[in-house]
Amino acid sequence: MRRNVNKKLLIVVIGAMAIGMLSYGVFVYPSVLSPRGHVDNLNFVDNVTIKVFNPNGTVAQVWQGHNNLEAGAINGIVGCITGASTTPAPYGSCSSWITGMAILISGSTTPISVTATSTPFANSPGTACTPSTGVTYCTGWTTTAFYGETTFNASNCPTTCTVNYAQAANGGGTYFDDILTNIAVAKGDSLSVTITFTIM
Repeated sequence: MRRNVNKKLLIVVIGAMAIGMLSYGVFVYPSVLSPRGHVDNLNFVDNVTIKVFNPNGTVAQVWQGHNNLEAGAINGIVGCITGASTTPAPYGSCSSWITGMAILISGSTTPISVTATSTPFANSPGTACTPSTGVTYCTGWTTTAFYGETTFNASNCPTTCTVNYAQAANGGGTYFDDILTNIAVAKGDSLSVTITFTIM
């Protein structure tokens, strides 16, 4: 008699499991559930191109690589996006973070700064977008800067020298990123820096 009871109990348990699987797809015991966050897979992708031009305007060499965001840039992004601060350190505002570019030449401790232009784009550089209206949503931006032939002169680059790094910055000299380059230049050369930031 006890054997039949065990069989009935087993049938009831299996039947309950089957109903659970049919109703919900997978039967899960509450004890094995654990909290799990959703991963958005948000990527902040950058590409850097630095070109060195001979005095006659021809391209002498091209350096391509990536950058590293400064801790302050990450703090500013978090503060502005969440609304936790409209004056996040070290920028003091949620606008005009990248208006300049700075490079450092080997043997010098003073960065050389020039104005930089940042242009938003949709899907790929050169494709217009309208961030203020959302008619076409933006997915990234390019920041470009140019150093003319007087940048590398007899006083800071008598014959040849090395650009150790470049950094996008705001007008106050607060840096957004670090680009380690170690690219060689000569007196009278010109140099362009283009950074493409894509959020995907």
